Amino acid sequence: MKLILKSKKNLHYATAEWDGGKITIFAGSKINLALTYPKMSEEAKQARENEELVDSNGVLLKDIQFNSVSTAAQFVTGRSSNGYIAW
Repeated sequence: MKLILKSKKNLHYATAEWDGGKITIFAGSKINLALTYPKMSEEAKQARENEELVDSNGVLLKDIQFNSVSTAAQFVTGRSSNGYIAW
């Protein structure tokens, strides 16, 4: 299933594919680097800080896969997110 997660103010815009288990966010998506949820999963936090994965403008340089739609949503938005609602 193809998914899109975007903000009204274009702070983030991500496209992804969910197979009912894993979610893959596609390269070229833009994540919101201005926010960092203090209780964000360690997996999402490390991915956001990886300069080989995310450039300084928040553009995803490579596809990335998560086991949880909520972790993927946190990665994109930088805040607490229920992935089943956000995507």
